[in-house]
Amino acid sequence: MGIVVLLLIGLVGVGWLALYVRSNGQHEKPLLPPRERPSQPPVEIPPPTRETHVYVPQVEDGDVRFQDVLRTVPEGEDPKIFAVTQFLDESNLAPGGTKLLSVKMKGHTAELNFNDTLRQGAWGSMAGSTLLKGFQMSLGQFDDVNELQILIEGQRVETLDGHFETYDPLPVIRKTP
Repeated sequence: MGIVVLLLIGLVGVGWLALYVRSNGQHEKPLLPPRERPSQPPVEIPPPTRETHVYVPQVEDGDVRFQDVLRTVPEGEDPKIFAVTQFLDESNLAPGGTKLLSVKMKGHTAELNFNDTLRQGAWGSMAGSTLLKGFQMSLGQFDDVNELQILIEGQRVETLDGHFETYDPLPVIRKTP
């Protein structure tokens, strides 16, 4: 009978122990109150500034040279479109109303799609070559572009004003350090 009593006491002890472990922490207060962190305003990280080179043609001693001007690309604007559009605005070579409608990448070729106003330009040899060289330099700063294709209203054009062949893609011009 002594063994039965010991077993009974052991079972009751194990039961109480299980009940204690199961309910522990639910009815007791924590030893230390939770630490409150001081509220801090969220840290605003400014968007990275994107800069692009704009090449502005200038005539010096009868030669055309391009001044390299660094400009900040407005947020949400495509850097390639920005570079070419800024070149057009700064150069005053294209007829008024000329618009770059889009730049689409096909592999490493950038398709520059202009409105029909570009076709209306009366290009002399210097103006036409400066315009094309400006496009080539503007896009040469982008590593993913190796050549450019000029389109007017989505169509390839054989020449600009009969002087400059533009049917096939033109290589970009990369600025050497």
